[in-house]
Amino acid sequence: MALDAAASLEEMLQLVVEQARELLSARRCEARLLVGHEVSETIAASSVSENGGPEIPRSRISATCVGWDGRELGTIEVFDKTTGEFSDVDAAVLVHLAQMASAAVERAQHYGRNG
Repeated sequence: MALDAAASLEEMLQLVVEQARELLSARRCEARLLVGHEVSETIAASSVSENGGPEIPRSRISATCVGWDGRELGTIEVFDKTTGEFSDVDAAVLVHLAQMASAAVERAQHYGRNG
């Protein structure tokens, strides 16, 4: 996944949620990231499978996006695995995606490319 190829942080986050949903065989994925220093400076993205799933999720895993300085940048949540339950491997994959998203956000902020 080429996170640097995204033209903006919004596009990067959309790419992350789509990849997370597909990699983890989930029905839905949502993410929110803080892109500034104020809570109001957030971006959000979501991806829903064609069959959507139940309105009330049956299962959920999440990973926190953490900056280089340890501050929380946001979260990625994945809902309703299409077959079975989420595993430890699924959780590890989601953590890795959250780390990649965090690095991309901080790199964009460092170079002043906030979209």
